[in-house]
Amino acid sequence: MRRKRFKWVQSPLTKCGCSCIQPKRFLPSCTPGKALGPPLHSSIRLAASNTTSHSRLKMLSSKILVVFALATLAAADDYTTDDYDEGSSYVDEGSSFDYSALPAYTYTFDPEYSAGVSGTINVQYGGPFSTFAVISTDLDFSDVDQSEIMAFDGNCTEEVTEYKWHIHVKWPHDYDSESFQQCGLAITGNHYDPLKACGPNSEFVGTEECLLKTPEYACNPDEYAQDPLVCEKGDLSGKFGDFKLDDSKKESGEYFDLNYPLPEENTPEWSIILHAVCGKVTPRIACAVGKQTSGWSSLSGSYYK
Repeated sequence: MRRKRFKWVQSPLTKCGCSCIQPKRFLPSCTPGKALGPPLHSSIRLAASNTTSHSRLKMLSSKILVVFALATLAAADDYTTDDYDEGSSYVDEGSSFDYSALPAYTYTFDPEYSAGVSGTINVQYGGPFSTFAVISTDLDFSDVDQSEIMAFDGNCTEEVTEYKWHIHVKWPHDYDSESFQQCGLAITGNHYDPLKACGPNSEFVGTEECLLKTPEYACNPDEYAQDPLVCEKGDLSGKFGDFKLDDSKKESGEYFDLNYPLPEENTPEWSIILHAVCGKVTPRIACAVGKQTSGWSSLSGSYYK
């Protein structure tokens, strides 16, 4: 037999002098002084308890979401073409899942133009409407001329082994990567910050909305894990930490971002800039523009392959 489900509702019945909680189909019957459900003051205490636990649930839900997102991408690699017909979007070479349906953007640093930095930063989205992205970095700084950095900024008196990285909002160049003055503020702008977290290098710094927020800006990996709104969307260094070069002067890693800008937010003018860390000064050393490498193109009306 199929069991009936009752909806509990709270109904103050003044004519019988009581407040009670009872199944909806039994309303409006009520016996004065006798409640069929939890007493009203218990409901109030439960509501207060729920309020205090809201932040914990929010944190837990974020952790659950990243687990599911990672599981989805991992599970995709386990499929084979035997599981799909000829019209599917899966291929049979190497890892069998065809990621061309998922948006991806690549920032390529050409050492000829980017002060000797070579390699890529790749952003792979978990879906066409997803804010979850895996950011893979593979960069080589071994050909960077340290004397050029010192000449560019007198604050850099020692070899640079640490770099900050951010998404900037302008790109007027013909080449896909540049360096030094060509990565300057007037040319490439400041950090992407649509929600106005208002760091000192936000694209909205100095505006009325940011005047009080900028001095309080505190984006770091620990704070970002608790509340993504504390960071500018483009402050990748604040979210995940600076690049620290190994003994071979290389940097590689994977970073998982639950709150990366949506695929539709990307523009052809976005670049990632690498800033040398010279004490408290961080001059712009190299920059590269992002290029869509897979996913749906709203401009061409087709999938990138």
